[in-house]
Amino acid sequence: MYTPSYHQIMTELNVPQLAAVGGLSLYVAGVGIGPMFLGPLSEFYGRRPIYLVSFSLFALFLLPCALARHIAVLLVFRFLAGMAGSAFLSVAGGTMGDMFNKAEVGASMMLYTTSTSVRSISKPKVGRKLMGFRWDQVRAPSSVVLSTSISIGAGPPGSQ
Repeated sequence: MYTPSYHQIMTELNVPQLAAVGGLSLYVAGVGIGPMFLGPLSEFYGRRPIYLVSFSLFALFLLPCALARHIAVLLVFRFLAGMAGSAFLSVAGGTMGDMFNKAEVGASMMLYTTSTSVRSISKPKVGRKLMGFRWDQVRAPSSVVLSTSISIGAGPPGSQ
């Protein structure tokens, strides 16, 4: 949902296109760096606490993005949101291993990975349809609702 909002970000924050695109780049950098921290932490504290804390932080870090009036605030919190939201990369394999037996885990991982790819492909298309709204009006409520609902039901009860 971020890509279709470049023009609005450039206009409202009075920044060049390179700065507006930086929000996406820093988010992806955060998604790449986050698993280096979240993966080992899940070995010490278990997967469920990592899901709950990281998705809660993800929702919290997206609020300043939606309310940002300066590009630096947007860029810093996009990076932090990417790091917090990267739990799906570092912890999902272990969770699938806990939920399914060895014969079923391959198919479940295939469905999980495909769903994340389809979501990434469809976001810009959905975002273009929603551009009747301001970019910050769409991002904050949808991210908070989604992240909170995921956090409440994160992982199986016995997931360690």
